[in-house]
Amino acid sequence: MIVARALGSVAAMVLALAACGGEFESPETTRFFRENPDSAQAIENSDEVGSSVAGLSAVLAEVVSFQSGSAFQAISLGATYSSPVVVCTPESGALARALVTRVRNTSATSFEGAVVAADLAGGFVADVTVHCLVVEAGTYTLATHGAKLEAKKYASTRTDRKGSFVGQRRTYSNTYQAPVVVGQVMSANDPRWSTFWARGSSRGAPPSTSTLYAGKYVAEDTVITRADETVGYVVFEKGTGAIGGVAYRAGLSGNLVRGFDDGPTSLAISAPIRTTGAVLSAAAFDGGDGGWPVLFGPNAVAPTALSAVIEEDAISDLERSHLTAEQVAFVTLASTCECDDANPCTLDTCAAGVCGHASAPTGTLCDDGDACTTADVCDGSGTCAGTFACNVPKAELVAFTSGTDWTIVPFVKSYASPVVVCSLVTASGNPPLTARVRGVTGTQLEVAAVRVDAALGFVPAVLGRCLVTEEGVYSSVQHGITMEARRLTSTLTDRKGSFVGQPVAYSSSYSFPVIIGQVMSANDARFSTFWARGASQSVAPSATVAYVGKHVAEDPVTTRAPETVGYIVFEAGSSELDGIPLVAGVSGSSVGGMGNQPPYAVAYSAVPNPSAALVSSAGLAGPDGGWPVLFGPSPVSPSLSLAIEEDDLGDVERSHTLERVAYVVFGSNVNCAADSDGDGLSDCAETNTRIFLSPTDTGTDPGHPDTDGDGILDGAEVLGATGVDLPSMGADPLRRTIFVEMDWLADSTECGSSHDHRPPPAAIDASKSMFASAPLLNPDGSTGIDLIIDFGQGGTFAGGNLIGTDATIDGTPFASGDYLSYKAAHFSTTRSPWFHYVIVGHQITAFPNAGGIAELPGDDLAMATYCFGSVPSSVAAILTHELGHNLFLRHGGDEDCNYKPNYNSIMNYRYAFNGVDRDCDGLGDGISVLDYSRGQNVALIESSLDERVGICSQSIDWDFDGQIEALVSTDINAYVEESFECPATLETLTDFDDWAGIVLDWSVSPRALRMPPEIWP
Repeated sequence: MIVARALGSVAAMVLALAACGGEFESPETTRFFRENPDSAQAIENSDEVGSSVAGLSAVLAEVVSFQSGSAFQAISLGATYSSPVVVCTPESGALARALVTRVRNTSATSFEGAVVAADLAGGFVADVTVHCLVVEAGTYTLATHGAKLEAKKYASTRTDRKGSFVGQRRTYSNTYQAPVVVGQVMSANDPRWSTFWARGSSRGAPPSTSTLYAGKYVAEDTVITRADETVGYVVFEKGTGAIGGVAYRAGLSGNLVRGFDDGPTSLAISAPIRTTGAVLSAAAFDGGDGGWPVLFGPNAVAPTALSAVIEEDAISDLERSHLTAEQVAFVTLASTCECDDANPCTLDTCAAGVCGHASAPTGTLCDDGDACTTADVCDGSGTCAGTFACNVPKAELVAFTSGTDWTIVPFVKSYASPVVVCSLVTASGNPPLTARVRGVTGTQLEVAAVRVDAALGFVPAVLGRCLVTEEGVYSSVQHGITMEARRLTSTLTDRKGSFVGQPVAYSSSYSFPVIIGQVMSANDARFSTFWARGASQSVAPSATVAYVGKHVAEDPVTTRAPETVGYIVFEAGSSELDGIPLVAGVSGSSVGGMGNQPPYAVAYSAVPNPSAALVSSAGLAGPDGGWPVLFGPSPVSPSLSLAIEEDDLGDVERSHTLERVAYVVFGSNVNCAADSDGDGLSDCAETNTRIFLSPTDTGTDPGHPDTDGDGILDGAEVLGATGVDLPSMGADPLRRTIFVEMDWLADSTECGSSHDHRPPPAAIDASKSMFASAPLLNPDGSTGIDLIIDFGQGGTFAGGNLIGTDATIDGTPFASGDYLSYKAAHFSTTRSPWFHYVIVGHQITAFPNAGGIAELPGDDLAMATYCFGSVPSSVAAILTHELGHNLFLRHGGDEDCNYKPNYNSIMNYRYAFNGVDRDCDGLGDGISVLDYSRGQNVALIESSLDERVGICSQSIDWDFDGQIEALVSTDINAYVEESFECPATLETLTDFDDWAGIVLDWSVSPRALRMPPEIWP
């Protein structure tokens, strides 16, 4: 509810005039704000340890790894320290529990370490590998110590949490061009865990050259208080170096790393010596829940890559998905001695120039070098052994939509040597295009649709599928399928007039081989594409003869760098690959070009629930060269729809001789009669690709009824609901949607002339724009929320109407009177499960000064637009404010405390009719500037305010004495109801991440269990 309240006569006048669309500027309200370059509240560093390393000519440091136990255990150090700083990171592997490393009782020669579970059960977690860096506290320079860094400790008195990530201000002792900060909570004064994080000028920015905040936080733990703890951190300059016999590489990833449930991210590194360990820390937070980076094994630390995930606790909820990709600070570690014995089950050390090779503890994760074993672990005597698992070849299908650059596609599984084959789905009007692949690792690939004409470049919004399988040879007897997946380096480039290929030998016997393949690298800037043949250019591979390779068709530039080519040989017919039913075959000479009359139908043997296909050339009859593509909106069912694509580089025609095409069609063993999640869609339609193609290939999750979490069932968004055509109104099962119906009243007695209170279209557009800009990641990879408002604009939007000529809303809305009777008469019950309902009138009788009231949470709200109903900015401000209450936001975000200068939200009365504050002067930036808070402002402690730093970048005279002072105590959000809406008169005022805190998903808070309607003033 928005209502003008007394902040003193001037402030009340500003709010009242803004509500009526007027302008007002008062020197009494603006003179208190001054500039200050600092962007956040400073906290003294007097408690910091680590300012001096007198007498040291080199950095004292070492790397320690240990296996966690069922309690804290003492970890001995190889050197003697005066004040060691310890930073540790666990390797989580595939453990089902969320892990946090805890450290305590650090002494000159040892520390105690443990791994605990961040879930409701809590407790110690044994047999987890932990990597630690130990550095003597102090400031080191390149000139004196051979490396530039600083290791510090301080007392952390603040505990950050979900919705409030602030940290404590630290200062650098060195000057850095690209600081990399890793840290650790080094004490266990509180029985509950907390973990380290760092940031720069805002919550979402990493430490910069001038700004560093560090601290401890508890993520989504419902117990948010903690005892003071010792926090240690080490600041490196980005790059390589050596400290105390430890070679290191310090770096900062891009926004790449996602959650445990989302699968690991491979971070590329380049180390001069075999990397044996690494420590990671959070470098700012984009996600609202908080999280911490951990290594993800097995083999999380490799010579050229780290495998990492963002871990989340499982306390307030059980999901550990972290869809907002985060930046991670990392330091990889290795001995500078040449002590690597190449045995993954020995701990190679270097002390005083002498190498050591102690056996790794039993259960340490390792790699025995055999691609057909899994769960490789050390046996305690220096031997690595795994469990043979090649009775089923590993494989998966991944889907993608191309972008304006390379698209990263993660794998669900991990592979030792993956072979990848991709195909695109094109359509009439597209330029000539082909799929290019690069960056294939054990956990992901990069793919792009590129045009092959004079324009070159990327082609966005093209759908594609890829098969990923483990390189190897498989037999029907041992593995259930006759198949081989191979890689080779292609050094020959075929072209128009010269199609030769490289001969390959089969490792199995085939009666009718079917070969599909892909150029799996992009060493050359120009395209090349896969093809295969038999005894001559125009025939398909046979049982005895096969050639494979890459070609460039009619491109006049005929040379290419060597590329990695992957190919897979199937036996023709039906089989199953890692649980995926398939049928493989080769068409007749029946597929023509894009310049002829596509599509060309190719029939195939039955496969259950066909959903995807891959195609490759099986010989080339045409002299120009070409490659097959899938064509049209339904390229797989009831038959394959294909065409032969050509480049437009040699000429611009794309007609082509009829060709043979090798194909593999994939289906599903899912029961199409089943609807496991009860959302109204069959399990086989919910393909879980996160790409919507059609009602029979929705891309949604068959195990979740509301894939995008917007409170609207997937089935309703795809098929519509009884009496409501949600798809035609814009519903999307993979992008959050909010539906609103707005009815209005007319008025002939107020404001001097007859008028109605229909919301202006510009107000609707402003509200929709605000939600579209929401920093929320959707399952389809987009961001934002679609706010769809029916205010009687016609077509399917016929719900919004003029519903009465008495513009006053009498009675208590949602409980009695006009609101209930109007709603019963004009709002269809078929919309009730999906829509918020709004009535706009002149005034609400029960609350004559209110601009609106709303359920908290809920779906009903009322608006009073008085005589400013034609002012779009004012109407949009009321609508987004009251809708925020429906979405479970209060006037202080997650609390009732109002008028907080650092809570930058339209929910805050301070900014409700003045617009949010984006220039950090404590004043709204204009009523048209709408947003919910993003939780990026520092806390303001009213008993100790620093007027020099204000909120984020402007000095503010909080106590109105005309001076900018370092320390003042005053109530900066004084208002009438403060005594019972806020904890105290002098308190700590916090920001709140509204967008992360809104509640859309009523499966979490079902309508039947909703809180009683609350008229929220």
